[in-house]
Amino acid sequence: MVARFSGEWREVKFNDVITPKARIGWQGLRKDEYLRSGYSYLISGTDFHNGTISLDNIWQVSKARYDMDRNIQVAEGDVLVTKDGTIGKVALVPKLSKPATLNSGVFVFRTHHGLAQTFLFRVLQSSIFRNFINTLAAGSTIKHLYQKNLCDFSFMLPPLDEQLAIADTLSAFDRHLSDLSELIAKKKAIRQGALEELVAQHAAGGGTSGRTRLSGFSGEWREAALGEIVVGKLSYGINAPAVPYEGRNPAYIRITDITEDGRYNKDGKVSVVVSPFEREKYRLRDGDIVLARTGSVGRSYLYDSNDGELIYAGYLIKASIDCKKCDPRYVAYHFHTARYWSWVAKMSKRSAQSGINSKEYASFVIPLPPLDEQLAIADTLSALDTEISALTAEHSKLSAIRQAAINDLLSGKIRLAL
Repeated sequence: MVARFSGEWREVKFNDVITPKARIGWQGLRKDEYLRSGYSYLISGTDFHNGTISLDNIWQVSKARYDMDRNIQVAEGDVLVTKDGTIGKVALVPKLSKPATLNSGVFVFRTHHGLAQTFLFRVLQSSIFRNFINTLAAGSTIKHLYQKNLCDFSFMLPPLDEQLAIADTLSAFDRHLSDLSELIAKKKAIRQGALEELVAQHAAGGGTSGRTRLSGFSGEWREAALGEIVVGKLSYGINAPAVPYEGRNPAYIRITDITEDGRYNKDGKVSVVVSPFEREKYRLRDGDIVLARTGSVGRSYLYDSNDGELIYAGYLIKASIDCKKCDPRYVAYHFHTARYWSWVAKMSKRSAQSGINSKEYASFVIPLPPLDEQLAIADTLSALDTEISALTAEHSKLSAIRQAAINDLLSGKIRLAL
């Protein structure tokens, strides 16, 4: 039998084990005292990022300002909580290259009486603290977390050795998630580089367009405007209000439902009520690409039958790619290149209103290799996308497991092995 921690847990009140400190006023701090390079970092709630402090664009202050209040001088390992704006965000101070102090919207929590800083950080990341914050905000427009509010917060505290073991276990989750995030970022950079190399470099006047050719291909590339490789004409979607999704009516895809990387975001899925004629006219089919004509102008989505039936909205323009001329996937990849986004920026500035109409989209020039090479390029990039999707799914799954582990370990529902 595996030996596990078995020490008694005790319920503790906030004030019994934590002392909060925060800046009181600004002592006349002027706008010109916010420095890009100074003696001390000035930590604000906007610097909180994934449980730590991002130092990329952080403001700084002089030594005189830093010295004004020793209580809010922070160091590596301190636990910080936002008390203004989005209240209850939590961060652990990372290793710092210079001193640091706090903005007026942030608490530093310092522990005593047997509470480890790292364990407190995990308690504040858990549903225990989030539920407490949500209860405070229920039925109100609370935008400030007061010290008096914290007096009512309580949680279960195990012996110190078990606290440290729990914190170490959860830190292992964080390291794995961080490694996965770095790998995903690396794979995305490789994919974008391949995209630019294989499809984006356009050679005016014909000839080969890709800077890099896949092995076994040598045919000439040609130019074609988007309007020349579609079935019919580019068309606008239906102007109709969204209704809650209940499964009886088809799903409705709007600009806001398209992610930056061209996927259909099913979070907040909605429907649209349409007649049989409208359903047939505005339903997306294989080979259809929709493009945002205003708002997040330039965003695109290549229809995927796995997303189910979709009716496209009025601020989207549909291009039905002629599969006899082009691979729709190859065409869709062009709407994620630097060349395309440069074109979008130029076209948007030409008109009084920010946006691109169907005629303008139809004029976008796409370099086309022979069809077999288009298929090979699309297959190559699709394989990279599949790998990135698998890693992203793994990251999401691990994040969910980590959150469940936080809640189970901090409630004592699961006890760790010795």
